[in-house]
Amino acid sequence: INTSYYLEAAVDYNRVFNEKHTVTGLLVGTMREYKEANAGSLLLSLPHRNIGLAGRATYSYDSRYFGELNFGYNGSERFAKKNRWGFFPSASAAWNISDEPFFKPLADVVNNFKLRGSYGTTGNQNFTPYTFSGVITNGYDYVIGDASNQSLAIGSIQSEYSNQNVKWETTRQYNIGVDLALFNNKFTLAAEYYSTDKKDMLFPVTLPGSTGATKTLVMNVGNMTNSGYELTARYRSAIKGFSYDFSGTFSTNKNKVTRINGDGTRISAYPQGLVSGAAARSQVTFIAEGYEAGAFFLYPTDGIINTPEKLAEYQKINPTAQMGDLIFVDTNKDGKISDDDRVYSGSGLPKYEIGFNMQFRYKGFDLYANLYSALGHKIMNGSRATAFGYGRHKDLVAQYTEFNTDSPIPTYRGDVKGHE
Repeated sequence: INTSYYLEAAVDYNRVFNEKHTVTGLLVGTMREYKEANAGSLLLSLPHRNIGLAGRATYSYDSRYFGELNFGYNGSERFAKKNRWGFFPSASAAWNISDEPFFKPLADVVNNFKLRGSYGTTGNQNFTPYTFSGVITNGYDYVIGDASNQSLAIGSIQSEYSNQNVKWETTRQYNIGVDLALFNNKFTLAAEYYSTDKKDMLFPVTLPGSTGATKTLVMNVGNMTNSGYELTARYRSAIKGFSYDFSGTFSTNKNKVTRINGDGTRISAYPQGLVSGAAARSQVTFIAEGYEAGAFFLYPTDGIINTPEKLAEYQKINPTAQMGDLIFVDTNKDGKISDDDRVYSGSGLPKYEIGFNMQFRYKGFDLYANLYSALGHKIMNGSRATAFGYGRHKDLVAQYTEFNTDSPIPTYRGDVKGHE
């Protein structure tokens, strides 16, 4: 049975001065304790607590000028003592221009015109509790003594490694925007530019099998940025009982990993790979410095070995190559095909997203339609890769054979780990 306890205490303040100055304040203290029933994991079964103090102060003058300050000071037992606490401030301001006296001549057309901006930080602690502590597992006994006098001793192993250096992932976001309403609020428009900077991203890193412990360890792998524009427009009206509502959205996003901690230049974002049973060969998604998160890094190819000349040339790189095999490009010219030969091949993150909604109403009847489009991204077809890997894809009927030497489909060798 999962259990949790929650305690909250708050004090607030609200006052208006001289009918135009409004000041509010709020201070909240919280404590949460969680315990999850999970017999398969000792770490999940231990209780863990979050303690936080949050505050907010706001000021407005004559409903024209607005300001707000916030902070959060949070402690989490998911982290070791030295990294347990994080401070996350934020601030925002807005100017309601349409309420200014000089704007009155335009008030019949422009009902609302507001400029706004904000800066804020948030923290992320979404990972398994107590990973800063190692786990020792009993039941791994061993034999001691020489050949003539042996005995079985009780043994244990370290089954999970610890990372006491893991700390809060912090996100800092800046944004500036404008809100417009025209023609008696029939048409509304909101435009915004945003920039987000993630620091010390939390990510489960795959450990080599030689460690003899769990396959992953949560680490602060690096930093990442996102920036772009968001535009939202809406028009609604009614004519003699018939009403209609159109709205649309348009957004852009530029994502980039700006730093990878440690010795490696990229980390596998999906260690399981596209094809079950062939994880090492079918990993295509990585977190790499200078590229989008989840970028595709693939082995480039150069057709099929379909002539004796191509076979002889490719056997200089892969001596076991056969007729009908796929030719992989040795991009770094080191005389072998390795992980270093992968090249950037796009990502699954769209550069543009577009949405459009339509709604019509008439005498109790309504019609609604929603359209969405994403542009500028790549898609990896894992189902197709799996079908080829296990010899089930229909196109294998036309694979390379000595009687079908012009086929672009490599010969299936019956090995999911070796088929590309």
